[in-house]
Amino acid sequence: MKKLDIITSAFNEEECLPELFLRIANVMLAEVDYSWRIIVFDNGSTDNTWPIIQKYSTLNPQIVGYRMSRNFSLDSALTSGLDRADGDVCILMTSDLQDPPEIIPALLREFERGYEQVLVKVIKREEVPFMRRMLSKVFYRSAKWMSDGMLPEMVSDFRLLSKNAYESIRQMRESHRFLRGLGAWIGFRTT
Repeated sequence: MKKLDIITSAFNEEECLPELFLRIANVMLAEVDYSWRIIVFDNGSTDNTWPIIQKYSTLNPQIVGYRMSRNFSLDSALTSGLDRADGDVCILMTSDLQDPPEIIPALLREFERGYEQVLVKVIKREEVPFMRRMLSKVFYRSAKWMSDGMLPEMVSDFRLLSKNAYESIRQMRESHRFLRGLGAWIGFRTT
């Protein structure tokens, strides 16, 4: 049996966390070849995010919560999760349900085909304001150009990393983390 760590960061996500935990648990019911846990960081929330994490981690030992001392970047919180990962594979995702847990099986199938990194490309997010979508496109095109095509366009933080991949990323201790860039830098077989 393979071990899966699902790593997420929550900042004022009291509305989303119960649904996130439920949806992940429902998805993982069908994944009988994987033991799993959710490593969730309260990233300096000012609402009831931390009490919700505490409650669910008490009810379900597969949910492990950590509380950060203040709000850090998403990349810093996810890095803290990578530092605690010990599974054969991990999945990084946001906790606001923009990253649908129902995609997890597709990521796992690609891992089983031998990919060490499985990236999720954002096709469409209508709820994101027009100006932010345009700025994202400009950023990704610029980053792709500056990295000689190494950083693919419109790829989110939602991704699967094999143990080899996430151990390579956690060895790089840059203080201003950009996990998407570090993932592109390390190489490994990627889809």
